[in-house]
Amino acid sequence: MKIRIIIGITCLFIIATFGSCIYSDPFIWVSPMRCIRGEIIDSNTNKPLSDIDITTPEKNNIVHSDSAGVFHIHLKTKTEYTLIINNTADYGYSQKDTVILDSLYQGEKIIIYLTKQQ
Repeated sequence: MKIRIIIGITCLFIIATFGSCIYSDPFIWVSPMRCIRGEIIDSNTNKPLSDIDITTPEKNNIVHSDSAGVFHIHLKTKTEYTLIINNTADYGYSQKDTVILDSLYQGEKIIIYLTKQQ
């Protein structure tokens, strides 16, 4: 009985914390977190880029784009978010910083285009 209660509470916590990405709803009513969804794309070929690091200036949260170029990053709610697209030089791309205003973000997927270095 105790195990079922613990599992149930754990499931509720996971849904409450990460529900914005799972259900594409950017507003979490029980958690002061925001989920930013995005995709990293090559600006010349329009193909997705995998294994690109996405982080913040505080470097407290680092995620990687998957094989489809998609990423989800969970951040504390604030008025604007700066995403730093790192390790791009490893793949021949220029580093890029992207600023997202919370008041304008409605949960849509953010498309970030990277350009090959000359």
